[in-house]
Amino acid sequence: MLLPLTLIAGGIAAYFFLMDDSTGTEQNPAGGGSNESGWTALEQAAAVEYRGMMSPADRIKKLEWVATQEWARADHGLLRQALITDLDDSVRVRALQLSLKLATKKNIPHQQRDVIRTGMSSERQAVTMEALDMARQYPAREYIADLKAIADSDEEYRFKAIDALAFIDDAEAKAAVLERAMDDDAPKAERIRAIALLHQTKDSNAKSYLEAWAKGGDAEIAEVAREALKGYAN
Repeated sequence: MLLPLTLIAGGIAAYFFLMDDSTGTEQNPAGGGSNESGWTALEQAAAVEYRGMMSPADRIKKLEWVATQEWARADHGLLRQALITDLDDSVRVRALQLSLKLATKKNIPHQQRDVIRTGMSSERQAVTMEALDMARQYPAREYIADLKAIADSDEEYRFKAIDALAFIDDAEAKAAVLERAMDDDAPKAERIRAIALLHQTKDSNAKSYLEAWAKGGDAEIAEVAREALKGYAN
């Protein structure tokens, strides 16, 4: 059901709301909130326009424009609001991508990490999966606790957390990958993936296990272990 709502900053804008089936409440498909402290006048104006857009494609175009502006920030403003509150997954994912690109372009590592951690904590699976790929691309120790929690969850994408852990040059991260590789109760596909990732970690504690698995009775695990051992020869 569509309902008109009037408002905003010196004029009247058409503002449409959608019914959220999960709660039975009316919500703006663009999400949003009232806290715009520290926003520039231009960003506030962009936010008014953004929230009046029913089409996810139009909202994405507006975010792409915002990301090109000098006042845009990766960890604040409309990009962050869209990442957290927009009701469309494609918009949230694009907000995440634009935020990371902006932080990278401005060479602000702590904003990179903040963006990725925000994405990993999202309740939307598509956003979390995208953020996990980013965590692998931009590894950091700050992600370890988040990644371990996801790896130990029941989420279908938990294997991506193990992948990301393998690219962090840290003893705790390496130990988490080895622990999954050693877990006889883990799904075999996950365990094989973790064994393969030991090629990346080159964890000295893992070498003896790989040598044992390479000679073990499970042909599939043995083959993966032999391949992983090649990483220790380089």
